[in-house]
Amino acid sequence: MASSSFGLTSQTKYDVFLSFRGEDTRDNFTSHLHAALCRKKIKTFIDEELNRGDEISLAILKAIEGSKISVIIFSKNYASSKWCLDELVKILQCHKINGQMVIPVFYRVDPSDVRKQSGRFKDAFVKHAKQFKDMPEKIQNWRAVLTEASNLSGWDSMTIRSEAQLVEGTDVIAGIFLDLSKIRDIHLGSRAFENMTNLRLLKFYLPNRRGDPIMSSKVHLDQVTLSYFGKKKSCINLAEFPKISGNIKVLKLARTWIEEVPSSIESLTNLEVLDLAHCKRLNRLSASICKLKSLSWLRLYNCSKLESFPGILENMARLEYIDLRLTAIKELPSSVEHLEGLKELRMEYCHKLGKLPDNLGSLSPSDHASIQIQRRHMRLKVSLLASKNASMKTMQQAWQASSAEVAVMRTKCDNLEG
Repeated sequence: MASSSFGLTSQTKYDVFLSFRGEDTRDNFTSHLHAALCRKKIKTFIDEELNRGDEISLAILKAIEGSKISVIIFSKNYASSKWCLDELVKILQCHKINGQMVIPVFYRVDPSDVRKQSGRFKDAFVKHAKQFKDMPEKIQNWRAVLTEASNLSGWDSMTIRSEAQLVEGTDVIAGIFLDLSKIRDIHLGSRAFENMTNLRLLKFYLPNRRGDPIMSSKVHLDQVTLSYFGKKKSCINLAEFPKISGNIKVLKLARTWIEEVPSSIESLTNLEVLDLAHCKRLNRLSASICKLKSLSWLRLYNCSKLESFPGILENMARLEYIDLRLTAIKELPSSVEHLEGLKELRMEYCHKLGKLPDNLGSLSPSDHASIQIQRRHMRLKVSLLASKNASMKTMQQAWQASSAEVAVMRTKCDNLEG
């Protein structure tokens, strides 16, 4: 099997490529696995040729290249097949260059025999050494890929006795770690994770040197709603806002090392929720955010290096909630009046905040207040908190806007909502 539910290139044709030794597993484990994948509508490539030549076919090589995940079924006679070994070379090549996901399955073989080419694998290489005595580099390459593949995370039939359980591989995946330094581009399709019902951790990461990432990578989210990037999933080491496109509705990048939200975010026209809480390196939010006409919820809580909020150059009728608590924002632009649908703005503990714009009403940062603004039949709550011991005053003032009626109400601390 040679590909995945992760579309890694625009030429992806298969979700999974199956690499196996026909005489060992075609009529048992491999057939069960293939059937299970098909039942789940996972497009799988399986070579139906019973009689293979000495050289791997071009069609097989293209099938491997066009797959998202490769499943390698190591069995007792796997290494005796030159065809299988050449498949393995190609699979590992795609793994290194394109980031193709590779899952080894050790079917009734000891993983150490694969890793060290011992036991039946040793016997196979004795024969290969005789046939290819003038091509030692070929033998060495085969040994290298066997060792490399056997060190990848996979399944061992010696520990999972039931074949029925073994063939449900995707159901037991709890975590996926993707080293983006080994991937030029990765495309995640809309069904990339739908069969991984126990997935709890999805981590994209880049190796770093002295705390800084050594390179960047492109992540394309093709027609996928990342509503599952919640509390149980994480991309905590992501240092650059991902270069993403597609029908993204929910994007949660909390606690990452992202330093800025670039202008390219305007391409996410269907985005409804953007969560950047606890991004303590975030220092810039592009004004292109005003292009997100579907955005209704923006969370920048505890982005302690964020000193300015971008000008809102266009009307954003759907944005209802903004959380700016514990940011370093010094003032809000007067263009916030373009936030026509805003219902709640949270700004507690913004200690550097000097004042609110005139068209929103003004408050001293030493005050502790909850403001209710009636505008176009909508209620806007602005929460400010600088000191628990701040004095309370009653005030009422007009909001300078043509069709706005303002009622400003202050309450005691113990009656305020968080």
